[in-house]
Amino acid sequence: MKTLVEYLKDQEIFSFYVETNKDIYILGTILKNLGIDKFEISTHHNHKHKKHLIIPSILLKQRYREPLISLYIIYKINRLPLKLTIGIDPGASNTGLAIITNDILAYVENIRNHNKVSYILEEILNNIQIRGMIIKIGYTSSTLIFSHKMKNMIENIFLKKKFYNYKIIFVKENKVKEHIIKPYINKIRKNPHIFSALQIALWQIWKDHNE
Repeated sequence: MKTLVEYLKDQEIFSFYVETNKDIYILGTILKNLGIDKFEISTHHNHKHKKHLIIPSILLKQRYREPLISLYIIYKINRLPLKLTIGIDPGASNTGLAIITNDILAYVENIRNHNKVSYILEEILNNIQIRGMIIKIGYTSSTLIFSHKMKNMIENIFLKKKFYNYKIIFVKENKVKEHIIKPYINKIRKNPHIFSALQIALWQIWKDHNE
């Protein structure tokens, strides 16, 4: 599994085009927040850059722009609808989120308001071509109530968007082995909630490709 930064480096894509000067500032901030520090952004096509991506202004106007931009970049490079594996570590005040697609760690976040997870998923469905999602929700005896609330929120969003190609799996957190995440420990922010969300997403991920 690669990070978005490693993926762009492999693809030799460092150049982005946007529609306005304001978009340059917005996209630059997003890319830095995603861990990308080597890039060029312009409102004019420079034909010296054979590999480039055009980022639409409409994406930069969305509320949850970072996951959208990350997934849009992967989608445009692959030119195919994405299948997402999403790990969620729900809690009373902190919720870890990890999004994987095409064997790329696309996005991680520690979310303070657990409702934000469903809002992010809704914006993804509104703006990115998605062919399927596997949602893995972690739980312990003390967090099971939050896990079920998360499942209900996500199902309501999918029903609202008439999106039916998904599967929700509950993952008991003490069954997730830490060793599966060790190769990626330096690729994520050092946050226990994000760490747990990635562990959950990686649980039996080899099965996800066959779903």
